[in-house]
Amino acid sequence: MKKLVFMMLIVVSAMLAPLHIAADTTDSSASKAKNDTIVPQNALHQESSRQDQETQKDGTEKPKEENQELDEIEKARQALQYGLESEILEVVSKVDKKDFETLQGDFNRLFTETKSPAVREGLFGLYQKYEDAQLTEAAVAVLEDYEAQQRTLIKAALSYLAAVKPELTPSLNEALQNMLTQNTAEYGAETVSVLGEIGSDETASFLADYFDSLTIDDAKQELILKQTIMVALEKLHSEDTREFLLERAQDENENIYVRSSAIAGLAQMGNPDIVPLLAKFFEQPEPQLREAAIRGAASFDTDETQKLILQGFKDSYYKVRLEALKTAQKPAMTQISTEISQLKSIGELSVFQVYSKEIVTKTDHAFGNFGKEYLRWLVSEKKLSMIFEFEINFIYDLTSPRLEIVNVASEEYLIKMPPCKYKFSIANMKFYDEKNGKFIPFLLPDSLNGFFGSSFSEEDKNRLIEEARAEVEKMSVRLINQLQSKIHKSARDTLEAIAKSFGARAVRFEFNDEGEQVRLNLQNVA
Repeated sequence: MKKLVFMMLIVVSAMLAPLHIAADTTDSSASKAKNDTIVPQNALHQESSRQDQETQKDGTEKPKEENQELDEIEKARQALQYGLESEILEVVSKVDKKDFETLQGDFNRLFTETKSPAVREGLFGLYQKYEDAQLTEAAVAVLEDYEAQQRTLIKAALSYLAAVKPELTPSLNEALQNMLTQNTAEYGAETVSVLGEIGSDETASFLADYFDSLTIDDAKQELILKQTIMVALEKLHSEDTREFLLERAQDENENIYVRSSAIAGLAQMGNPDIVPLLAKFFEQPEPQLREAAIRGAASFDTDETQKLILQGFKDSYYKVRLEALKTAQKPAMTQISTEISQLKSIGELSVFQVYSKEIVTKTDHAFGNFGKEYLRWLVSEKKLSMIFEFEINFIYDLTSPRLEIVNVASEEYLIKMPPCKYKFSIANMKFYDEKNGKFIPFLLPDSLNGFFGSSFSEEDKNRLIEEARAEVEKMSVRLINQLQSKIHKSARDTLEAIAKSFGARAVRFEFNDEGEQVRLNLQNVA
């Protein structure tokens, strides 16, 4: 009975509640009867809040754009505090630099409070993006307890530390070295990268010893980690590792990338006795070693290294040329020469390269009548596709008498370029056997006997190659016309940087690559 009475009282009170509210509303309305307009209290509150936001201290209204920004900030703040994981990550992924600074207190609090690894990863990425080091201690804590953390979170923390480059505190150093020695295969490369960015002489010695003792079951992983260690040592370029780097650089049995980082790291120590070794490296057939030699030459300002850099501009490998260009653009470098006319000493300058692969699967190809005779049969009957690969190099001969360098004003020059030379070569020719799913080298006569028969002689093969070469030439002309603006831009960017390293303040260019000159300057270097 008591329970029934209690429940009835609850029902009655629930029924009375809206009546009470209605009574309050009525009283409120009565008290405002003198006003022309009656505004509900909740609306009045909203209006007052809006007016507070829109009114600045001087009594003027805020611009609508500012109000929208405030609304967006408030929405973001609410999402960070009360939103789902997906909503939080959306804010983190979209916030710009200005809003990041506004909401930084919220982000700091969120990182402390959240238990979501995904959110913490997102925040590491955000702070990394804006190079903010406030999460350094948090990152150290993650590494110290890495065995209990998700792999992706650890990777995010390491990436963050490598980017913001905090001071290498004893706790951070210990955490990194523990991870490296205890979990080499899992986090080795990332950990080494961090040490390479923020390490000391002691770090360099540790990494050198670690290199010598490193053994991983996976040979590929071991090589990658060793290369990463050498890149880190190149950045640290500690005198304590001089003998170690010298030994690795001169070891012809060592990996090319290991040797490259070793010679570049030695050069950055600034001892000029390494310059002859740089020159020796530049004579090597491996382009990676030549690139390293140019990278190392940037640490010196001598006649020998200046000549080395000039040679780098002419190198056949584009990365070597790019490295020479970067070196010439460095503010620390004095002028390689005081006369812009020294441009001519570069000789042939390769400014652009195109590599193309053409696949002949139809009978209506452009390989001439002779080619059609054989290839029609091969494509239709033998189910073979012909594949040939070729490259085109776009070259300006700076020794040409048509190169003119005109001094139009003080340290301002007009460079009239000679016609561009287009050198092309066939890199490879082969067939693809669709039935058996394998490639057949075209240039090996024995491999063709089963398809062409004895009637297909060496002379016939050479005739087909010549027709392929003629087809490449046609394609080259088409590409030249299509890519002319890109070729000119590449030449302009390269030569402008070189000219300024020779003392020019401003440079303009005139190109003369129009009309029949394109066809006249085609060269086959195969």
